This record gives sequence, C-alpha cells and structure tokens, in this order.
Amino acid sequence: MADLEADAARWREANETAALVRALNRAGEIHLRLNEQDAALAVAGEALAAARRSADAPLLVDTLTLSAATRRAREESRAALDLLDEALALSRRHAYRRG
Repeated sequence: MADLEADAARWREANETAALVRALNRAGEIHLRLNEQDAALAVAGEALAAARRSADAPLLVDTLTLSAATRRAREESRAALDLLDEALALSRRHAYRRG
C-alpha cells in the first residue's frame, strides 16, 4: 500500500491524471478487500474527481465502477446504482465493453 501511496503522490505532483487515477483505483480496491471502507471511500472520491477532469472515458467508467463498489460495500445502494447507471451510459456511448 505504501508503494501505491508513493506512486499517487508522484503522479499528483507530476500532474499525470490518468496514472494518478489508476494508482488510486488500485489502492481503493485493496482497501475494499481489507474491509477498510472509510479509506476506500476517500480514495475512490479522489479518483472519481480526477477521472471526471480527464478526457479518458474508459478510465472514468472504471472509476465509476470502483466508486459504486465502494458505496455498495457501505450499503449505500442508491448511490451505487446511480454511479453504475452513469458508468453504463458512458460505456455504451464510447463502446467500452470492459467497463
């Protein structure tokens, strides 16, 4: 986890949005697996804000999906569904099947 935090700090400083979001998404996934819901929510929030600023639709779809998983883990079903609906619409619009 320390390596991911160092990577995120480096990408943040270099203003490398896509790399930052990928590092944050990996950290968020790990926090979820460790049942660290507050940490996962914080990381997912930062990743989502950064992904929304990027022009990378697939990256945003992946980040929306992770954010939804974070909300679902917190039993925030309505918020999770809203994020998934947004991810699905964006995925369809950009023919991004993986997301």
